[in-house]
Amino acid sequence: PPMWRRILFHPLMAVPLFIVITQQLGEKGYPFSNFPMYSNPSDWDDYIYLTDAQDQPIGVQPHVGMSSAKLNKVFNNTMKDHGLRQSVVKRNAPPEVEKKVGDEVMQKARRWAENRKRPLPQPTRLYRVIIERQPDGRLTERTHLVTEG
Repeated sequence: PPMWRRILFHPLMAVPLFIVITQQLGEKGYPFSNFPMYSNPSDWDDYIYLTDAQDQPIGVQPHVGMSSAKLNKVFNNTMKDHGLRQSVVKRNAPPEVEKKVGDEVMQKARRWAENRKRPLPQPTRLYRVIIERQPDGRLTERTHLVTEG
């Protein structure tokens, strides 16, 4: 057979064909997606952390049994339960709603810590940090106490 026919029907030609087909599937072209959530980050993010009465950080993992990031996810999901979505509203949540959410998360964290026989100190403070990208590209942090209990 001619050389072009051997090349065209070679088993390795299945790979480029596979790539072309999966790219035509649209944005869900797994396993060749470009992970757009990392290529275009939002202009803000937040995290929470716990401290004791002297504002010394408390290890969330040893006490609560989950990472601080996972506890932050619980916080954000509770914000959603209160009607605040990831938007300017959530970023600048009304203090009374944020405190209510913080109280709920603190109660859950205390319960989880007690179930692990690693109770949180009295009082424990929950802080929230909001990191924002300014129009000039600088990053700023706002830290504030959400609740104490």
